[in-house]
Parts: sequence; C-alpha cells; structure tokens
Amino acid sequence: TPLPEPIPISEQKWPEGTLPLVTTRTMTFNQEAFIRDCLDGILMQKTTFPVQVLIHDDASTDNTVPILREYEHKYPGLIQVFYQPANTHTSKNKHQLRNAFFDWIKGKYLALCEGDDYWTAPDKLQKQVRFLEENPDHVLSCGGYRAMNSALGTSKEVVENDPGIFPSGNGSRFSFDLNAFGKKWITKTLTIVYKRSAVDLKILDRYQSRKDIHLFYHILKNGKGIYFQEVFGVYNIHSGGVYSLKGRKTNIISNFRSYAELYEYNRDNFTRERYLHHLTTKFAFELRHEFFPLKIRDRYHEVKKIVGLTASFKEFKGVLKLLLVEMFILARSK
Repeated sequence: TPLPEPIPISEQKWPEGTLPLVTTRTMTFNQEAFIRDCLDGILMQKTTFPVQVLIHDDASTDNTVPILREYEHKYPGLIQVFYQPANTHTSKNKHQLRNAFFDWIKGKYLALCEGDDYWTAPDKLQKQVRFLEENPDHVLSCGGYRAMNSALGTSKEVVENDPGIFPSGNGSRFSFDLNAFGKKWITKTLTIVYKRSAVDLKILDRYQSRKDIHLFYHILKNGKGIYFQEVFGVYNIHSGGVYSLKGRKTNIISNFRSYAELYEYNRDNFTRERYLHHLTTKFAFELRHEFFPLKIRDRYHEVKKIVGLTASFKEFKGVLKLLLVEMFILARSK
C-alpha cells in the first residue's frame, strides 16, 4: 500500500519482505569528491513507494569505500553496496563480472545515477514513476540537467526544447520514440528511470563497445519515452570522468565503434542510419585532420561501405555532399 504523502526514503519504514517499486543503481570508482552528493541526492527523494538503493564500487583505492561504509552503517536495510574485489573497467568481460551485482536488483523500475553525478529535485523519482505507472505505453522517463565543468569553472542548464524534432510537448514535457531520439541526444543517464521489463540487461553483455546508446536503443524498441522539461540533477564534467573530457577524435572513433557494433547485431533502419552517420563522420574527420594525400583509392572499401549503407537517393546526395565539401577544404589547405 503506498504512503498517503511522499516522504524522504531515508525516513520510510516498510514491512520486512516488501518489494521495492524502484531500484536506484550507482556505479562508482575513486569518486570520493562526489559520492556524498550522489548518495544525499538519492536519500532526499520523497516518494510514496519503497526504494532499493544499490551501489557498485569497482575496487576504489581512494576514500570512496570508507564513505560508502559510513552510509551503509547509517542506513542499514536501505543502502546496499557491492564491493568488487578487483577493478573491472579494462576487463573484456567486465559486464559479466558485474552480473552478481545486477542480480541484486528487485525494483519494477530502475533509476540510474553514476557516483560523480547527483540529483537535485527531491520529487524526481515520484514524478517519473507516477507517469510511467499511469502510462504503460511509455517505458522510459528522463529530463534536463545542469552540466558543471570543473576544469572550466562553468555551469549550464541543459533542457531540451526543439519543437522541430519533438513536437508533442505541452510546455512541461513531451513524448518521443526511438527515431526521434536518434536525431538528437537529449539527456544524460543520471536523469533516466526505465521499466526493467523493457530490456534484459544481459543482452547488453554481447557488446564490447557498450555505451549509453545501447541501453536507450533496447529500451525504446519496446515503448515510448517521456521527457520532463526541467532540471533533475547535476552532470559533472571532470578529468576523472570516463567520457567527459575526451578529445573530439577519440569520441568520434568511440561513437563509430559503438554504432558499428549496434548495427552488426541488430540490422534495422535505426542502427543503419546511425552507423552510416558515424561512419561518414569518421571518414570526413580523417580526411580533414589526418592530412593524408587524397588516397581515395586506398580508402575505397570505406567509400564503398558508406555508399552501400545509403537507402535512398536523398541519403546518397547528403553523404556525397559532405565528402565533397571535406575534399574541397582539404585541397585548399594544401
């Protein structure tokens, strides 16, 4: 039975054996400077339903573990921490090594927040889960965030508002599907809550270049998403982040590999379009910045692959235009 009014999950008392409606999942490694904000943002959530709080520590060597043990001791029965015996980040089978942790998840819905991010809206979970419960055709909820760059000392609110791509909004939220999401990346994982039945997490184990898009893709294949046009939390950009401060070249190659793998396993129109986009982007970037002579013949297999992926004359013209522009720019720079 839900509570009559939302109260902080840190103050809730439920009968033993009560299943959580929501599980929060936090992955952390050497994030002593951020982890308290992350946990406090979870604990301040006001809900009418039980929440399971799970943290995975990937063998941290700084003060993260003592902080986690402090919170475990202070909130027994609410916070559970899985302490990975050895770091798994560079392991080829890292996802399989973490499966014992994922087996702890009990909630109907899963809410994500990495250890260096944190939530700022105390009604985040209540608002998102209530919508998903009342709209079963939606399987994912997300929203805006504040991007904080510690290297530059900047802070910026990022709230999506593009009626050209997402026309179904009412001023406070809008629905979207996989195709719309593919046109523009609109959120960060710290804002999402999704229905666990929409995706089997173990299906993601087959991807070696696994990123957030793999999760979003498989969820949105099974239903719609809802985007709340408000700030739900803070996304920290810092030198210790996994992807935050990578160079453009590294990101382009990383994205290409992820979408190539996504297309290899799924072969639908969405993955074809995104693979074509990232293959063309990589090729154009190399053409402009690697400064090799115009070895189009040496890159024939890549050009052939790009052309082979086009499904219409309109797509072909778009790709050809991009490549001709890059070749012209390169020729003028010689």
